[in-house]
Amino acid sequence: MFLSDFFDCWSTRFIGKIAGVEGEYKKCKNFHYQLYDKIVDLLTNFLILY
Repeated sequence: MFLSDFFDCWSTRFIGKIAGVEGEYKKCKNFHYQLYDKIVDLLTNFLILY
């Protein structure tokens, strides 16, 4: 459950960030776990930079 929720959130955030679509973030922003949000941001920024 944890991983499926995490990857669902992360893929939405990643695609939204690459496409420059802030609206795509809402699914993650409404997520109950702020830790997820931090991990998602770190992963997304890392993958975009490298």
